[in-house]
Amino acid sequence: AVQGPRVLLCVVLGALGSCLPNLGVLGKAEYLTLDVTHPGMSALPLQRVKWIHTVMGHHGGCLSAVGRPRCARACVAPTGT
Repeated sequence: AVQGPRVLLCVVLGALGSCLPNLGVLGKAEYLTLDVTHPGMSALPLQRVKWIHTVMGHHGGCLSAVGRPRCARACVAPTGT
């Protein structure tokens, strides 16, 4: 079974740490691995690093816990290479 591409999400908004119960380990810029299953995100050219706007609360998973910060800048990079 092919799962969504695994990406590194570098959340640069340190304030998110207090807003994300599931991502509470975030104090400043931290890296976390997520399974991307959203069709729009899985279509990203993960062979190179890209900057995206992840609309919080729209992509589901642990990000669905976010209500106030509408979006966060995320650094998307392929893993396993």
